[in-house]
Amino acid sequence: MRTKYIFLVILLSIAVSSFGQVQSPSEFLRNKYGIQFTPNHLVMGYFDHLTEQSEQVQKLNYGYTNEGRPLNLYFVSSKNNLDRLETIREQHLAKIGIGDSSVSEEDIAIVWLSYSVHGNEAGGTEASLKVAHELVTGTETESSKWLENTIVIIDPSVNPDGNSRYSHWHIGVSNATANPDIAAKEHYEPWPGGRVNHYYFDLNRDWAWTSQLESISRIKVYKQWMPHVHADVHEQFKDNPYYFAPAAVPYHMHISDWQVEFQTRIGKNSASQFDNKEWLYFTKEVFDLFYPSYGDTYPTFNGSIGMTYEQAGHSFSGRAVKMENGDTLTLQDRIDHHYTTSISTIEVSSEGAAELNSNFVKYFDVSSSNPPGALKSYIISGDNPAAELSDLAAYFDLHNIEYKALEKDLKVEAYSYQDNEELETTLKAGDMLVSAYQPLAILTQVLFEPNPALEDSLTYDITAWSIPHARGLKAFATETKIKSSRAFELSKNQPVFSAEQPYALAIKWDCLNDASIIGDLLEAGVVVRFSEKEVRYEDLSFSRGTCFVTAADNRKNENWYTVCKSVITQADGMAWSLSSGWAQAGADMGSTNFVLIQKPEVLLLSADELDANSFGFAWHYFEQVLGYPVTVVNKENLVSAMESGLYNTLVIQDGRVNMNERTKASLESWLNSGAKLISSANSVKSVSGLEGIQLGDAKSLDFNLKRGAMNYEDRERAYIPVMIPGAIYRAELDPTHPLAFGMGDHYYSLKTNTVQYDKMENGWNVGVINDDLRRLGFAGSKVHEAQRNSMVFGTQSYGRGSVIFFTDDLLYRGFWKRGQQLFANALFMGGN
Repeated sequence: MRTKYIFLVILLSIAVSSFGQVQSPSEFLRNKYGIQFTPNHLVMGYFDHLTEQSEQVQKLNYGYTNEGRPLNLYFVSSKNNLDRLETIREQHLAKIGIGDSSVSEEDIAIVWLSYSVHGNEAGGTEASLKVAHELVTGTETESSKWLENTIVIIDPSVNPDGNSRYSHWHIGVSNATANPDIAAKEHYEPWPGGRVNHYYFDLNRDWAWTSQLESISRIKVYKQWMPHVHADVHEQFKDNPYYFAPAAVPYHMHISDWQVEFQTRIGKNSASQFDNKEWLYFTKEVFDLFYPSYGDTYPTFNGSIGMTYEQAGHSFSGRAVKMENGDTLTLQDRIDHHYTTSISTIEVSSEGAAELNSNFVKYFDVSSSNPPGALKSYIISGDNPAAELSDLAAYFDLHNIEYKALEKDLKVEAYSYQDNEELETTLKAGDMLVSAYQPLAILTQVLFEPNPALEDSLTYDITAWSIPHARGLKAFATETKIKSSRAFELSKNQPVFSAEQPYALAIKWDCLNDASIIGDLLEAGVVVRFSEKEVRYEDLSFSRGTCFVTAADNRKNENWYTVCKSVITQADGMAWSLSSGWAQAGADMGSTNFVLIQKPEVLLLSADELDANSFGFAWHYFEQVLGYPVTVVNKENLVSAMESGLYNTLVIQDGRVNMNERTKASLESWLNSGAKLISSANSVKSVSGLEGIQLGDAKSLDFNLKRGAMNYEDRERAYIPVMIPGAIYRAELDPTHPLAFGMGDHYYSLKTNTVQYDKMENGWNVGVINDDLRRLGFAGSKVHEAQRNSMVFGTQSYGRGSVIFFTDDLLYRGFWKRGQQLFANALFMGGN
């Protein structure tokens, strides 16, 4: 008997030493867990506690947010696995042709769980604490067994800034006891809400585009691990049952049968758990796998089993909320449901570790040796601006997409992205070559596909997105496999600066980098003009929009030439020193065709009526892309800002802004005095109410739903004719107008709304969609027809000022790079 007692004491001692000091979330948070939302710093504090107290947890800080909060991953596995974590990682990558480590026959499953990319869907972050605690302690499951062959990577809070915004607001306004009445204040978070990050971006739409700091940081470490399974944990509206895989159609055509089969296996296991607990759930509806920049699709196109999980909750639910069935949904319910699917995912992955490994390797072997898509080689012309090629190369490097240079000139039949048609062309030696024959073949093909095949038009997001169209690049794609071992070399501009101060300096204008240079020069007090005509000086030809800095304009700034050389050189711009203003062709430099750029002093309107994402697109654009100062102004302070005399430009992003009579009168007066207004998407409708604005007629979709002639089950599909989730249309440009300078004769516009106007009679229709209606992606028949002969963007004089209309959001999600250049035209050249 004494022997048994001693043995029991030894066992207890071992348990205490391995996780005896590990506190549960409730113990660590002083019994607040599941009752109140946990501030983000305490979430990280709990995970740090697990790291300190358990040999089964390791922490990796992979970056910081814009507001300085840490981005942390926590690796949970057996001590044996964690002791050789780097070796496991390298051998895992070697299996799929990445890196040069030796290949191991060991079958370790790698499962990545991402919680609450939308910060106000806070049930996910809360559940991550319970999941981690269970994995470490194993009090309810066989987690210790699973962790022998599984590495679980937990990101407790993908969006710490949004999560903090929501949790601190909720704690500050909620009662001591949760109030389930939907009328209570705690169910209505204020604009912009915690869904978005610091710049109001939806990080769940940014996986592929990596415009945001959090996304860039995450993708770097994601590519270092390439997990077999990735679950993206979300929340939806309060009355929705739980959603888990399998996903809804449409599936992208390049998703493999194996990926569908394994996500279904996980879903069935989760279903059995929910059945046992008598919880409602649904699958195969709403959440599809098509758009490539989600937290389920991007991992999927990287070979993973990518899945979305959706629990009823969201900010509307607070800590408790009455449901339509009379029940009350609590925060604890949300935690328990997310916990169950998370544990189910780990369990199935552990049990199927060998299959995951073998099929993962097969996925990469097959896709790299025989890429499934028709297009096999993508060529980006070396004629594109050097800065654009440099930015593209950095993008490929981040996403581990391989690229080379063409070894010789090739005459081929190829698809031209700019012409949107097949043609015969000569590719030049040194052009950038991206071959589909590489480990990330599927991701490469998906990002380059010009017109993705869509099996069902009822889809959740945009339906066309190709990199060349988004970036406005001269590029081609061919079905021919083109081989090359030649490394691609980035060329740098070689500005032609004279030793002495010249008569003038000509600065190229054909990409966003050039706009940043001009912005920096204006900020430095340099006076700049642009040419409205094509001109020729000293045997050099300059296109419309070329910027000129003259000694005559800058007599009060004796350092202007030094400043220009410094800014242009650091930014890798292109410029030429000129010794005379005498034109060999076109206008002399003193002509009125050289228009003075008025330095924009920018107001960016902030208002509850605006789409928070769209506002954020502009805020981020000014601060992080263009690097140009902007003043964010609340609608309540707009009048005083305009009347201050300090500003001359107002930007209003997507949204129907309601203005009182005083604001409208002040805006009209301000514009009459010489100011500029840039309006986008639905704000064009708001601006159209200003006195004197004469837009073309708004196009009607002429849609009348006739329920008597349809089956009830078809009611959702009945609206397809007036839907446009996101399609690309080709707009023809007036290349002689400053809004189109540097853009060529056409622009591919990403349309995500039904803002359509006939061409103006009393304004400049700079970008229009013609009769041929060239489109990529899906748009309903009524919406498509309404694009015919419509204005995409234009401008109208307003007294001494001007109003610029963009019917689409040029800055959409920070990835439509060509739109960013067009916006810069409006900022610096439009209305001058």
